[in-house]
Amino acid sequence: MKTFDLINALFQLGGALAAWKNVQHLWRDRQVRGIFWPLTIYYAIWGLWNLAFFSHLAQWWSLASGTMLVSGNIVWSSIALHHHLKKTRQRRLIRIITMDTTQIAQFITVSVTNQDELEKKA
Repeated sequence: MKTFDLINALFQLGGALAAWKNVQHLWRDRQVRGIFWPLTIYYAIWGLWNLAFFSHLAQWWSLASGTMLVSGNIVWSSIALHHHLKKTRQRRLIRIITMDTTQIAQFITVSVTNQDELEKKA
């Protein structure tokens, strides 16, 4: 059983090296492009399950390398989510800044109306 643990650990270690390389590139580039980033979040969650699973099976080498892999995926997902939210906020701000006075009045009216509807529902 130890052989299978070591083989699995090597695969996990390869994934961990790739995940941390992705973290390095994302940190440098500060943008997420050409990637469906929710998939990495999915693999991070699956990796958390794997940690419990490897522990239960007493596969300690897989647990150690899996910890490196899941931590890389979690760090990458956190940075990607941060940049995604930052970009979304910037787009909204640019849209508001480039509005003329009529559009600003409409924006405020819609916002107030939406807020009133939310308060009525609550």
